[in-house]
Amino acid sequence: MPTNRLPTPGSDSGNWGTILNSYLNTTLSDKGGINTCDVVYLDDAEITTSNTVIASITNIYTTKPVDYILNKKTKSLFKLTKTGTTFTLTKVNSIPHTFSTVNINTGSIFRWIEDTTTPANSDWQIISSGEVINVKDWGARGDGKLILVSNVLESYGTDDTLAIQSAVNSAPNFGRVIGNGGDVYYVSQIILKSNLYFEHFNFLTIPTDQLYYSPITIGTHEATLADILKENIFIRNVHVDGNRTKQTNFPFDGAENGGRHGFRLIGNCKNIIIENCTANYCASDGIFLYSGFKSGRINFTDITVKNCVFNYNRRHGCAIDSANGVLFENCLFNYNGLDIDINSREIDLACFDIIFGTEIVQDANRPGHKGDTVNSKFYGNGVDAETYGADTYNNNLTFKSCKFIDNAWNGLHLYTPVDPTTPGFSPNKNIRIESCDITKGVTKNNWVPYAGLQIVGTAGYWLKGDVFNNISIINCNIKGSLYLTQIRGLYIDGGVIDLATINTTGIGVCYYSNNVIVGAVNAINNTNSRSLESTHEGTTSDVKYVGLQSNA
Repeated sequence: MPTNRLPTPGSDSGNWGTILNSYLNTTLSDKGGINTCDVVYLDDAEITTSNTVIASITNIYTTKPVDYILNKKTKSLFKLTKTGTTFTLTKVNSIPHTFSTVNINTGSIFRWIEDTTTPANSDWQIISSGEVINVKDWGARGDGKLILVSNVLESYGTDDTLAIQSAVNSAPNFGRVIGNGGDVYYVSQIILKSNLYFEHFNFLTIPTDQLYYSPITIGTHEATLADILKENIFIRNVHVDGNRTKQTNFPFDGAENGGRHGFRLIGNCKNIIIENCTANYCASDGIFLYSGFKSGRINFTDITVKNCVFNYNRRHGCAIDSANGVLFENCLFNYNGLDIDINSREIDLACFDIIFGTEIVQDANRPGHKGDTVNSKFYGNGVDAETYGADTYNNNLTFKSCKFIDNAWNGLHLYTPVDPTTPGFSPNKNIRIESCDITKGVTKNNWVPYAGLQIVGTAGYWLKGDVFNNISIINCNIKGSLYLTQIRGLYIDGGVIDLATINTTGIGVCYYSNNVIVGAVNAINNTNSRSLESTHEGTTSDVKYVGLQSNA
């Protein structure tokens, strides 16, 4: 019987183990707290509102008071109340989408899954088997260390990769694999499978010159396996130190540049939730969602990343392509793409002053403590969202209450290199950037050093049509200008655009775009705050300014 309390010191003699295990199996709410409404299910009983007292309910209630009874046979939910010795059942006609239930006999957790296309298929589905697997039981030591030895940064520990992978492989559908949150696991790559909870880990990445080794890996880019769907994976309280200064071998391949990320999602993924996690100091990206150039489909659907931090990574905080329905909420993408000191890992401020066009160490030969480059230019972004094929796109992306601060190139960079006249091309649609803080890049040696936010297509295709539709920038604080092209349906409203030290007129440029509305933005430190520049190499039609404030 799951319980919602821990053992009481001085009492519960002989029952501590039972109470602790029961507590771990208690169903939790979406916010991490204990659900206030407990539910049990009866598999075969014919429950109706006329069943005021039945033996099975009496037995359940005397074991633990509950609030609801689920009749799994008829897919009906009943509210249970008790007056004296009498039980009353009231049928609940509308079941909340996020409503979770627990079977007190097994610890299994169910969630109501609504099928809006075929309502008759809506059903309660198991989302946790109740089985908890601790990686310590599979031999994981958790003794990883990253310390200074005679002022030289060194990492070492027992390689826990095989032990943790074995724990993952042994987990039943919707089982929970957990670590000890106080331990540090020294690993190369853990490959997660579908229908899994993975929680409470600190990872330190083992130094290697091997490509595509990321501590958290979902999917594969191998052609024979890339079509296999990975789904229903829930990652919480997992923290990755990428150990970037100790990593080597970063060939420029136009996609992964070494593939030493913190979280690596690749191929075909659906319904992935990543919460309360970090991936810092990775030798490539903090989190990487990549189609593997697998065209003809959208590879990532229903991905949620909340309350996460992706800072100090060698390339981007996040890279993403080929997605539909991705939410980033309350996440940090800061200080990515920059040089850092090889031992202290503090930002090397000298990289800020490298002049545009200056030759620096060639891209493939730059070591892990140096920011990644393309054509000898820094290009690390807070988030880099790109598309690579005519039949792939990024739709329904939302960035809410996120920070993109002091990255090498842009805070947020959305880009498509595809010719919009290519057969089968579909624009990137429905992208919302809300209540975010965004700053321009801090390096001079990049292509557009004054832009905080870029949403662009390839310059050679500007005259060929739209590549973005329905873009909203709402209540954002942006230090740096906007650089926008080929958008149909752009709405900018609220927030502040600070153009201090930016040598541009207006709040930015917007080329070859239509149906543009600029609302009550507070544009400061700018002498021409009411405009989006549109005279350079093209025009933007139908621009409307509504209530724009200025503080030059």
